Amino acid sequence: MEENKLVTFLQQSVKILQYFLPLDSLSFFPILYASLIWAFDRQFNFQAKVLELEVWLEPDILKSKSNEFILDFFNSNERLKAAYAKELAENNMMSLRLDFEVLYPVIGLQDPFLEKLFSRELEQGNYRGLVNDFDFRLNQALSEIMVAGSQPQFWNELGKIGQEFLSLGWDLLNKADVRAEIKKTLEQLKK
Repeated sequence: MEENKLVTFLQQSVKILQYFLPLDSLSFFPILYASLIWAFDRQFNFQAKVLELEVWLEPDILKSKSNEFILDFFNSNERLKAAYAKELAENNMMSLRLDFEVLYPVIGLQDPFLEKLFSRELEQGNYRGLVNDFDFRLNQALSEIMVAGSQPQFWNELGKIGQEFLSLGWDLLNKADVRAEIKKTLEQLKK
């Protein structure tokens, strides 16, 4: 698919979404990006996908992960490994585990909403900033989406955006390329 078609499509999508969310809201670009990735994965119940995000506010799900799993998570990502070199060298599992509970959904599971919500921190390798801001920013973004979602057409319009995206042929490319192209184009539109 041509890049120009993607730009035009995303510009139209931004106009539609602005009926429900202010362009400068914390959740605007994360929900747009996530809805396109979820559509790519053929997961069209966007409301359920957003509600799943609330699960990450309850870290009990991640508390059962073994120390080995957590160490592997940090050691298998060079940027994380460098950022947490001191904790890894000292085998400070208490500190690593606390940050893991926040970083794993974003980096390990590559949740598209969280990935876009914290894109600046991810690009800068500011993992500690991401951890510090996680609860506040996620709660604020989810609150914005719940307000928008109370409007009858919000979820329908997101679904239409996802379907339209697939009709443009993006589902024929690999997911990594699609994610990268959407991120790049959305960043251009934000300027």
